[in-house]
Amino acid sequence: MTKSANYHYVTHGDPDKRSLLMLHGFTGSCADWDYIAGALTSSRRCIAVDLPGHGKTAAAKPEDYQMEKCAADLVALLNDLGIGSCDLTGYSMGGRLAFFLAIHYPEKFDKVVIESASPGLAIEGERRDRVKQDHELSDALRNMPIEEFIDQWYRMPLFATMDQTSEAFESMRARRLTNSRDGLSLSLRMMGPGAQPSLWEKLPGIRPKLLLVTGSLDEKYTRMASGIVKLCPAARVVIIDGAGHNVHFEKPEEFVIAVNQFLNP
Repeated sequence: MTKSANYHYVTHGDPDKRSLLMLHGFTGSCADWDYIAGALTSSRRCIAVDLPGHGKTAAAKPEDYQMEKCAADLVALLNDLGIGSCDLTGYSMGGRLAFFLAIHYPEKFDKVVIESASPGLAIEGERRDRVKQDHELSDALRNMPIEEFIDQWYRMPLFATMDQTSEAFESMRARRLTNSRDGLSLSLRMMGPGAQPSLWEKLPGIRPKLLLVTGSLDEKYTRMASGIVKLCPAARVVIIDGAGHNVHFEKPEEFVIAVNQFLNP
Protein backbone atom coordinates (compact mmCIF):
# COMPACT_ATOMS: atom_id res chain seq x y z
CA MET A 1 0.00 0.00 0.00
CA THR A 2 1.44 3.33 -1.09
CA LYS A 3 0.45 6.98 -1.11
CA SER A 4 1.14 10.05 -3.23
CA ALA A 5 -0.14 13.49 -2.17
CA ASN A 6 -3.61 12.90 -0.73
CA TYR A 7 -4.53 10.10 -3.15
CA HIS A 8 -4.54 6.57 -1.82
CA TYR A 9 -3.79 3.84 -4.34
CA VAL A 10 -2.64 0.23 -4.52
CA THR A 11 -0.49 -1.42 -7.14
CA HIS A 12 -0.60 -4.95 -8.53
CA GLY A 13 2.07 -6.60 -10.63
CA ASP A 14 5.54 -5.94 -12.00
CA PRO A 15 6.53 -2.23 -11.95
CA ASP A 16 8.53 -2.80 -15.13
CA LYS A 17 5.39 -3.62 -17.13
CA ARG A 18 3.21 -1.02 -18.81
CA SER A 19 0.84 0.61 -16.31
CA LEU A 20 -2.96 0.48 -16.26
CA LEU A 21 -4.71 3.17 -14.18
CA MET A 22 -8.02 1.88 -12.71
CA LEU A 23 -10.90 4.13 -11.60
CA HIS A 24 -13.83 2.80 -9.56
CA GLY A 25 -17.49 3.82 -9.52
CA PHE A 26 -19.50 5.87 -7.03
CA THR A 27 -19.48 4.40 -3.47
CA GLY A 28 -16.57 2.14 -4.47
CA SER A 29 -12.84 2.08 -3.78
CA CYS A 30 -9.60 0.82 -5.27
CA ALA A 31 -10.33 -2.60 -3.72
CA ASP A 32 -13.18 -3.09 -6.21
CA TRP A 33 -10.52 -3.87 -8.82
CA ASP A 34 -8.58 -6.48 -6.82
CA TYR A 35 -9.73 -9.51 -8.81
CA ILE A 36 -9.54 -7.80 -12.20
CA ALA A 37 -6.12 -6.31 -11.47
CA GLY A 38 -4.79 -9.67 -10.33
CA ALA A 39 -5.98 -11.25 -13.56
CA LEU A 40 -4.29 -8.59 -15.72
CA THR A 41 -0.85 -8.58 -14.14
CA SER A 42 0.63 -10.88 -16.78
CA SER A 43 0.81 -7.86 -19.09
CA ARG A 44 0.19 -4.79 -16.93
CA ARG A 45 1.18 -3.12 -13.70
CA CYS A 46 -2.23 -2.13 -12.34
CA ILE A 47 -2.65 1.06 -10.29
CA ALA A 48 -6.07 1.29 -8.61
CA VAL A 49 -6.89 4.66 -7.06
CA ASP A 50 -9.38 5.79 -4.42
CA LEU A 51 -11.15 8.77 -5.97
CA PRO A 52 -11.93 11.83 -3.77
CA GLY A 53 -14.48 11.09 -1.06
CA HIS A 54 -14.01 7.35 -1.41
CA GLY A 55 -11.86 4.83 0.43
CA LYS A 56 -8.87 6.55 1.99
CA THR A 57 -8.74 9.60 -0.29
CA ALA A 58 -10.15 12.76 1.30
CA ALA A 59 -9.76 15.99 -0.67
CA ALA A 60 -9.01 19.15 1.27
CA LYS A 61 -11.52 21.47 -0.46
CA PRO A 62 -14.90 20.91 -2.14
CA GLU A 63 -13.51 22.08 -5.49
CA ASP A 64 -10.95 19.25 -5.32
CA TYR A 65 -13.85 16.87 -6.01
CA GLN A 66 -14.62 18.47 -9.38
CA MET A 67 -13.87 16.38 -12.44
CA GLU A 68 -11.41 18.89 -13.90
CA LYS A 69 -9.37 19.03 -10.68
CA CYS A 70 -9.53 15.28 -10.12
CA ALA A 71 -8.29 14.63 -13.67
CA ALA A 72 -5.39 17.05 -13.22
CA ASP A 73 -4.49 15.43 -9.89
CA LEU A 74 -4.44 11.96 -11.44
CA VAL A 75 -2.13 13.12 -14.21
CA ALA A 76 0.10 14.69 -11.54
CA LEU A 77 0.07 11.37 -9.70
CA LEU A 78 1.20 9.55 -12.85
CA ASN A 79 3.96 12.11 -13.29
CA ASP A 80 5.04 11.65 -9.66
CA LEU A 81 5.29 7.91 -10.35
CA GLY A 82 7.45 8.55 -13.39
CA ILE A 83 4.79 7.26 -15.80
CA GLY A 84 4.94 9.06 -19.13
CA SER A 85 1.96 7.25 -20.65
CA CYS A 86 -0.22 4.31 -19.66
CA ASP A 87 -3.54 2.63 -20.28
CA LEU A 88 -6.73 3.42 -18.40
CA THR A 89 -9.96 1.79 -17.31
CA GLY A 90 -12.93 3.27 -15.49
CA TYR A 91 -16.33 2.06 -14.36
CA SER A 92 -19.46 4.25 -14.18
CA MET A 93 -18.32 7.42 -12.34
CA GLY A 94 -14.72 6.33 -13.01
CA GLY A 95 -15.69 5.80 -16.65
CA ARG A 96 -17.03 9.35 -16.91
CA LEU A 97 -13.70 10.53 -15.54
CA ALA A 98 -11.89 8.28 -18.03
CA PHE A 99 -13.72 9.99 -20.91
CA PHE A 100 -12.53 13.36 -19.57
CA LEU A 101 -8.94 12.16 -19.22
CA ALA A 102 -8.89 10.63 -22.70
CA ILE A 103 -10.13 13.90 -24.22
CA HIS A 104 -8.08 16.40 -22.21
CA TYR A 105 -4.86 14.43 -21.65
CA PRO A 106 -4.51 12.29 -24.78
CA GLU A 107 -0.73 12.24 -24.51
CA LYS A 108 -0.99 10.27 -21.23
CA PHE A 109 -3.22 7.42 -22.42
CA ASP A 110 -2.93 4.97 -25.29
CA LYS A 111 -5.79 2.54 -24.71
CA VAL A 112 -8.86 3.32 -22.59
CA VAL A 113 -11.51 0.85 -21.36
CA ILE A 114 -14.77 2.53 -20.35
CA GLU A 115 -17.34 0.35 -18.59
CA SER A 116 -20.98 1.42 -18.36
CA ALA A 117 -20.35 5.16 -18.47
CA SER A 118 -21.65 8.31 -20.13
CA PRO A 119 -19.80 11.26 -21.68
CA GLY A 120 -22.24 13.49 -19.79
CA LEU A 121 -25.67 15.02 -20.39
CA ALA A 122 -25.80 16.97 -23.66
CA ILE A 123 -29.17 18.67 -23.06
CA GLU A 124 -29.05 21.64 -20.71
CA GLY A 125 -32.47 20.95 -19.19
CA GLU A 126 -31.55 17.35 -18.40
CA ARG A 127 -28.32 18.55 -16.81
CA ARG A 128 -30.18 21.02 -14.57
CA ASP A 129 -32.64 18.32 -13.52
CA ARG A 130 -29.80 15.94 -12.70
CA VAL A 131 -27.96 18.61 -10.68
CA LYS A 132 -31.13 19.11 -8.62
CA GLN A 133 -31.52 15.35 -8.15
CA ASP A 134 -27.86 14.89 -7.14
CA HIS A 135 -28.02 17.79 -4.67
CA GLU A 136 -31.17 16.39 -3.06
CA LEU A 137 -29.55 12.97 -2.74
CA SER A 138 -26.37 14.58 -1.39
CA ASP A 139 -28.36 16.42 1.29
CA ALA A 140 -30.31 13.28 2.20
CA LEU A 141 -27.09 11.29 2.53
CA ARG A 142 -25.77 13.67 5.18
CA ASN A 143 -28.80 12.90 7.34
CA MET A 144 -29.06 9.13 7.15
CA PRO A 145 -26.90 6.23 8.31
CA ILE A 146 -24.41 5.10 5.68
CA GLU A 147 -25.95 1.60 5.80
CA GLU A 148 -29.36 2.99 4.85
CA PHE A 149 -27.92 4.97 1.95
CA ILE A 150 -25.92 2.07 0.51
CA ASP A 151 -28.90 -0.26 0.71
CA GLN A 152 -31.08 2.38 -0.93
CA TRP A 153 -28.49 2.91 -3.66
CA TYR A 154 -28.39 -0.78 -4.59
CA ARG A 155 -32.17 -1.01 -4.71
CA MET A 156 -32.09 1.13 -7.85
CA PRO A 157 -33.23 -0.71 -11.02
CA LEU A 158 -29.73 -0.16 -12.45
CA PHE A 159 -28.40 -2.82 -10.05
CA ALA A 160 -31.31 -5.25 -10.19
CA THR A 161 -29.26 -7.83 -12.11
CA MET A 162 -26.65 -8.19 -9.34
CA ASP A 163 -26.89 -11.20 -7.04
CA GLN A 164 -27.26 -9.33 -3.77
CA THR A 165 -27.41 -12.53 -1.73
CA SER A 166 -23.91 -13.62 -2.73
CA GLU A 167 -20.82 -13.57 -0.54
CA ALA A 168 -19.11 -11.36 -3.12
CA PHE A 169 -21.87 -8.77 -2.84
CA GLU A 170 -21.75 -8.84 0.96
CA SER A 171 -18.01 -8.22 0.81
CA MET A 172 -18.52 -5.33 -1.61
CA ARG A 173 -21.25 -3.85 0.59
CA ALA A 174 -19.01 -4.07 3.65
CA ARG A 175 -16.32 -2.07 1.82
CA ARG A 176 -18.83 0.61 0.92
CA LEU A 177 -19.87 1.02 4.53
CA THR A 178 -16.36 2.23 5.35
CA ASN A 179 -16.84 5.31 3.16
CA SER A 180 -17.71 8.60 4.84
CA ARG A 181 -21.09 10.21 4.33
CA ASP A 182 -19.51 13.63 3.85
CA GLY A 183 -17.09 12.31 1.23
CA LEU A 184 -19.81 10.58 -0.79
CA SER A 185 -22.07 13.61 -0.44
CA LEU A 186 -19.41 15.95 -1.84
CA SER A 187 -18.65 13.53 -4.65
CA LEU A 188 -22.31 13.51 -5.68
CA ARG A 189 -22.54 17.28 -5.54
CA MET A 190 -19.25 18.13 -7.27
CA MET A 191 -18.68 15.25 -9.71
CA GLY A 192 -22.15 13.82 -10.30
CA PRO A 193 -23.47 13.39 -13.86
CA GLY A 194 -25.14 16.81 -13.76
CA ALA A 195 -22.05 18.64 -12.53
CA GLN A 196 -19.67 17.21 -15.11
CA PRO A 197 -19.29 18.99 -18.46
CA SER A 198 -20.87 17.33 -21.48
CA LEU A 199 -18.20 15.70 -23.64
CA TRP A 200 -20.40 14.56 -26.54
CA GLU A 201 -19.17 17.23 -28.94
CA LYS A 202 -15.55 16.25 -28.27
CA LEU A 203 -15.98 12.53 -28.98
CA PRO A 204 -15.02 12.68 -32.69
CA GLY A 205 -11.60 14.05 -31.78
CA ILE A 206 -10.61 11.46 -29.16
CA ARG A 207 -7.10 10.21 -29.90
CA PRO A 208 -6.66 7.19 -27.56
CA LYS A 209 -8.24 3.92 -28.64
CA LEU A 210 -11.45 3.22 -26.71
CA LEU A 211 -13.13 -0.02 -25.71
CA LEU A 212 -16.67 0.49 -24.43
CA VAL A 213 -17.83 -2.44 -22.29
CA THR A 214 -21.51 -2.83 -21.40
CA GLY A 215 -23.78 -5.59 -20.16
CA SER A 216 -26.50 -6.95 -22.41
CA LEU A 217 -29.04 -6.47 -19.60
CA ASP A 218 -28.13 -2.79 -19.22
CA GLU A 219 -30.17 -1.47 -22.12
CA LYS A 220 -29.56 2.22 -21.40
CA TYR A 221 -25.76 2.07 -21.49
CA THR A 222 -25.63 -0.46 -24.30
CA ARG A 223 -27.76 1.88 -26.41
CA MET A 224 -25.57 4.82 -25.37
CA ALA A 225 -22.41 2.95 -26.37
CA SER A 226 -23.84 2.43 -29.86
CA GLY A 227 -24.38 6.18 -30.14
CA ILE A 228 -20.84 6.93 -28.96
CA VAL A 229 -19.28 4.62 -31.55
CA LYS A 230 -21.14 6.42 -34.35
CA LEU A 231 -19.45 9.67 -33.29
CA CYS A 232 -16.07 8.33 -32.28
CA PRO A 233 -13.98 6.44 -34.82
CA ALA A 234 -11.48 5.49 -32.09
CA ALA A 235 -14.09 3.43 -30.21
CA ARG A 236 -15.51 -0.05 -30.41
CA VAL A 237 -18.01 -1.88 -28.20
CA VAL A 238 -18.05 -5.23 -26.43
CA ILE A 239 -21.38 -6.32 -24.94
CA ILE A 240 -21.08 -8.96 -22.21
CA ASP A 241 -24.01 -11.37 -22.32
CA GLY A 242 -25.98 -11.77 -19.09
CA ALA A 243 -24.40 -8.79 -17.32
CA GLY A 244 -26.04 -5.61 -16.09
CA HIS A 245 -24.46 -2.27 -15.20
CA ASN A 246 -21.53 -3.54 -13.11
CA VAL A 247 -19.99 -5.87 -15.66
CA HIS A 248 -16.66 -6.46 -13.90
CA PHE A 249 -18.50 -7.58 -10.75
CA GLU A 250 -21.21 -9.68 -12.40
CA LYS A 251 -19.06 -11.30 -15.13
CA PRO A 252 -15.44 -10.82 -14.06
CA GLU A 253 -13.92 -13.57 -16.21
CA GLU A 254 -15.66 -12.31 -19.36
CA PHE A 255 -14.63 -8.75 -18.53
CA VAL A 256 -10.99 -9.81 -18.17
CA ILE A 257 -11.06 -11.62 -21.52
CA ALA A 258 -12.48 -8.55 -23.28
CA VAL A 259 -9.95 -6.20 -21.69
CA ASN A 260 -7.01 -8.53 -22.36
CA GLN A 261 -7.94 -8.86 -26.02
CA PHE A 262 -8.11 -5.07 -26.32
CA LEU A 263 -4.88 -4.34 -24.44
CA ASN A 264 -2.92 -7.21 -25.97
CA PRO A 265 -4.22 -7.86 -29.51
